[in-house]
Amino acid sequence: EIKSLKNLKSLILYSNAISGSIPVTIGQLVNLEYIDLANNDMSGSLPDEFFSLENLKYLYLGENQFEGSISREIGNGNFHKLKELRIEHNNLS
Repeated sequence: EIKSLKNLKSLILYSNAISGSIPVTIGQLVNLEYIDLANNDMSGSLPDEFFSLENLKYLYLGENQFEGSISREIGNGNFHKLKELRIEHNNLS
């Protein structure tokens, strides 16, 4: 189960034809600094728990089918360490 990987710093699953949504348990991976889920078939909205990852520096979600709004969550201050955000080719606003 993903929540047992509490010391994980990088999650790189780029271009693996992964479908489905991001599990809410990702918020329990508090040491994550790098997430690359780009170029998959992922969909749905980004779970609120996703935005509690305060150590996140690089976030790549481009070329999926995510939808919904992220502007409020990005601006709430939890992503103060974020250096790079790639969300192109989704249905996010």
